[in-house]
Amino acid sequence: MTSATREEKPISSPPQESIPSPWIHGLIGLAGGIVGGLIGGGGGIVTIPALDHTATLSRARIHGTSTLVNAVIAVIGAGCIAGAERPWICALASL
Repeated sequence: MTSATREEKPISSPPQESIPSPWIHGLIGLAGGIVGGLIGGGGGIVTIPALDHTATLSRARIHGTSTLVNAVIAVIGAGCIAGAERPWICALASL
């Protein structure tokens, strides 16, 4: 019985994480905001796949970024609802 020889590949280090340029970030955010405003799904539909294709970030970091953005938007929305009688609270929350 003959044994097949395998070529062993050297163990490579994981790729360095790179973040897209600020212009790409802005376009991803704008697209996610528009889709989120129209159908309510900007983070999961636009932001995660866009970051997955444009950056070499890990999936955990991409999902964490999307979750953080959604949490901030939820806090702003809660501030606007809580301050419905005082519009300055909504203005402060959106900063």
